Amino acid sequence: MTTVFDRLGANLAHLHGHRFFVDADNPDVVASKSNYGFLAFLVFFCLAIAVWIISRSLNKHLRKIRFAEREEELAREAAEGTPNSSTTA
Repeated sequence: MTTVFDRLGANLAHLHGHRFFVDADNPDVVASKSNYGFLAFLVFFCLAIAVWIISRSLNKHLRKIRFAEREEELAREAAEGTPNSSTTA
């Protein structure tokens, strides 16, 4: 029994010029022989590179924020005249 999605997929693929073969067990279902492995790999690889770049940028910005907060804390402690707890051992 074919579903609406099987027929729709076959019709759409036929419009785009894909080669087909008919399944021997179910001749009503038409399947595509095209292989999207390399294209899928390429898209996945580009997405992985984009995530890596974004995470590096986010890490850089978070380090700047932590450094600025630490400098403000040290300046505040110096102005108050209290010793820094991290430098006293």
